[in-house]
Amino acid sequence: MSDALIVIDVQRGFADPAWGRRDDVDAESNIAALLAAWRERGAPIVLVRHDSVLPDSPLRPGRTRQ
Repeated sequence: MSDALIVIDVQRGFADPAWGRRDDVDAESNIAALLAAWRERGAPIVLVRHDSVLPDSPLRPGRTRQ
């Protein structure tokens, strides 16, 4: 059995103030370190993101932060 790193919902849209105050300000740097380690190993990485269909959602594809 092979190991894989699964990264779920790491998107700029979650930085939108509508979500409230962040509780893990180091999340992105920790995720970047994990990704770098997995890439160096050549291990599989699966990236999953939420694409909202709601027009005002910060997670709608192509929406820019205002």
